[in-house]
Amino acid sequence: MAQSLLAFLKSQSREAYQSFLREIEAITPQEALYHKHPHWPGQTWGIGQDGSIAGIVYHVAAWKQASLPLLRGEEAVSPMEHPEILPPPSISWPEICSWYREVGAAWCDQLEQLQESDIERNCFFFDENPLPLSRVISEIMLHDVQHASQIEYLRQHLRAEKVTS
Repeated sequence: MAQSLLAFLKSQSREAYQSFLREIEAITPQEALYHKHPHWPGQTWGIGQDGSIAGIVYHVAAWKQASLPLLRGEEAVSPMEHPEILPPPSISWPEICSWYREVGAAWCDQLEQLQESDIERNCFFFDENPLPLSRVISEIMLHDVQHASQIEYLRQHLRAEKVTS
């Protein structure tokens, strides 16, 4: 039996969230802050990124939080234009993990409440062009997958450095 698009997005989004959690749960605070760079080059959409795993997790949590209102039919709040909506970037590694865990769970819970007709609703996600909600959901899910891969790469790099030193 074929899944509906919404059922697929729900299951894949929850799996991406849980996979990301598994990836970060084994990371020590020292590993999380390794490669943190005080002068990391800014990027238009790269809020929180500073070269570290902690920066990546902060970034992913920020975008989940920014997109959460869209699932409720509200407007997204830009973390770049309104950084006060986010915790300060200086929060500790356990606090960053807790924030990601909470906002990710809220995101998945809100996603579960959507109906099939909701996912084609157009919304604006920091762009002048409207996107169907299904695309936003897909982008946030893929965002988790992309950054979980980056974290795994950085963890492998750390292990390789330990072996050679």
